[in-house]
Amino acid sequence: KSQGMKKRVPAADHLPPLPLVFTVLACSGSLWVLGLRDMIATGRNILGPMDDAYLAFTKGTQWFDDSKGWKSTMGGFSAVEQITTDGNNMGGLFVRKVGGAAILAVHLHKLLPLLFHPAGAQWKSGHFRPMIVVSLMADLAILAFFGTYLEDFALAGADELPNLIMIVLSVECLVFGFYLFTQR
Repeated sequence: KSQGMKKRVPAADHLPPLPLVFTVLACSGSLWVLGLRDMIATGRNILGPMDDAYLAFTKGTQWFDDSKGWKSTMGGFSAVEQITTDGNNMGGLFVRKVGGAAILAVHLHKLLPLLFHPAGAQWKSGHFRPMIVVSLMADLAILAFFGTYLEDFALAGADELPNLIMIVLSVECLVFGFYLFTQR
């Protein structure tokens, strides 16, 4: 054999495991949709009664009105008014929009490296380990946030969606932990 021939490395050494990819796609993908809703269509109910209770508790429904057809505000940027007052709560709308953008950023940080594999990155070489560590820390921080306010959600009858979000994040944390501690 000539010395110029490279040793072939199996594709499994390069690519992240499919169970990890599918779990992150399902968990972070669904939470990404909720973030997109908060950023683009603030106040729109997309998950039925549990979402309605959560939006009512967080006072997110005041910017969504679809009663005027295409002239409605529907929680998008058309809901922004020229003057900020306590009555129109533009500060609350701004916080919702920025919060939605932050949710998108956190979950895209997990989704993009797994879905659009960076050139030269190898799973077996540990190139995805920093992404997994940061993603695990982000999920734990979000879990702690929701856990802190879970009693308030429960008292208002709006704890179904936060519980669902916490379950989704817990599953993702378990999968991240498994791959973090079993990866060679």
